[in-house]
Amino acid sequence: MSSSTLTQYFVIPEIGENRVYHAHISPRPSLAMLKATIEEHLDGERLEHVAVLWEGERRDMFVGERSSINGRMIRNIRATAIYRNNTLTQRPETDPETLPAISGPAVLFPDRRVWF
Repeated sequence: MSSSTLTQYFVIPEIGENRVYHAHISPRPSLAMLKATIEEHLDGERLEHVAVLWEGERRDMFVGERSSINGRMIRNIRATAIYRNNTLTQRPETDPETLPAISGPAVLFPDRRVWF
């Protein structure tokens, strides 16, 4: 059995406060391990990985596979800002509204990478 590390992650809902969770996750987790941890927070959708820039570091965020489809009604303002941050940091002249938005809940791993 591989060792695991107690790992913090945030669930960022469309509305309401971020929720902080902890899970034992191996240093290089399998897709099955990530699905078991993350998908319960994604309103029944399968996970989709997005690399983000969080406090100047590359981190992993997960959203539902249909999170950017316009059929969802509520934009997740906080997850969208995190998702767009890398592009806007590198190209600050970019109009943020030309970049994709996130709808639905998102799961962010702020302290370490989990997607390899």
